[in-house]
Amino acid sequence: MLRWGNDDRPELTSSFRVSSAKIEKEIGFSPPHSLEEGIERTVCWYKVSVH
Repeated sequence: MLRWGNDDRPELTSSFRVSSAKIEKEIGFSPPHSLEEGIERTVCWYKVSVH
């Protein structure tokens, strides 16, 4: 039987958040594009590249 969720920490089952703040602070990296722009660029690339 498959069970979805985490009985110990149910808040983890509803959503996850992504932040580049820690890596930016620690090593100075910042992503060249926002998540939204990255997704849009990926979809456009896919449409052109995978007929």
